[in-house]
Amino acid sequence: MDDSTKHPGSPPAADGAAPQPCRKAFRVPVRESQMLTVRVGEEHFGAFDVVEGGVGIFHSRRAAFSVGQPLEDMCLFFKGEPLPVHGRVVHVVRDEHGMIRYGVEFLDLDEDTRDRVYELVQLARKEYLDPLDDDASAG
Repeated sequence: MDDSTKHPGSPPAADGAAPQPCRKAFRVPVRESQMLTVRVGEEHFGAFDVVEGGVGIFHSRRAAFSVGQPLEDMCLFFKGEPLPVHGRVVHVVRDEHGMIRYGVEFLDLDEDTRDRVYELVQLARKEYLDPLDDDASAG
């Protein structure tokens, strides 16, 4: 296999099979209590996960975006705190409930915005994992 078919960060394949792509970071599922929403233009979307490199958003009515589409007028709201960002749609899928889910990759984040996104993700990760830690210690 030549280097063009390898995926960065992939574990080596012991059996000679092609390595599988790996995510750079754990996507944090968004709980309702975290109140993460996203506004693109005048439309508001719910968020189902977030990571330092992007956000998963959903819409119930219609396909609003297509793969590759830039999202320049985008703002994350985490517990009401606005965080303007730019992104690009990297995938679109309709889930088993008929919701349209979009994977949005963040683009061109300046250092301050990147730091704020990192803090948002760390807080979301802590809030997501804390109840799991409580359940494990109770059992």
